[in-house]
Amino acid sequence: MFLWKTLSVALRPTAAAIALLASGQAIAGPGNTHTTTGVADVTVVEPIGIQNVADLRFGRIVRPTTGGTLTISPAGAVTETGGVTGQSSTPQATNGRGPGAFAVFGDANRYFLIFMPNSTTISNGTANMQVNQFQTNPGAFGPFHRLNNAGYAPLLVGARLNVNANQAVGQYTGNFNVTVLYL
Repeated sequence: MFLWKTLSVALRPTAAAIALLASGQAIAGPGNTHTTTGVADVTVVEPIGIQNVADLRFGRIVRPTTGGTLTISPAGAVTETGGVTGQSSTPQATNGRGPGAFAVFGDANRYFLIFMPNSTTISNGTANMQVNQFQTNPGAFGPFHRLNNAGYAPLLVGARLNVNANQAVGQYTGNFNVTVLYL
């Protein structure tokens, strides 16, 4: 009998603890609680956006007998190779040649990246030319650009136009996508 009473007394606290755990509820005695306050916050930022200000303009060129390229830098410098001439021998309309210009806007002082296409095709309806080697004005921090205190950054885009020998005459147009992304 003595052994049973000892075991019975020893098991009672363990059985009580198991019963509390199994019930899934904690029971606290009066005055045995504490409450604190948590903080929930959010910052709503201006979404990043981009707007076309000026088209990428390769201007006028003379139809070449041999293929070549015409490159416009983001700063507006023109380089011609091969049979492509246009800089000095072909009159250009006012603002007839120059880089594309975009306005990037959003949350002030935010960093962002720019994604350019590998290439695009422009067409006169029957003939095509390829535009590639897109480049932008360099960011102040290498590949990273930054919006100013007003939430604005200018973006200039240059590219290379690949002209075929005896390229068909006509007005060539096409589109390219510029994507901006917050960091």
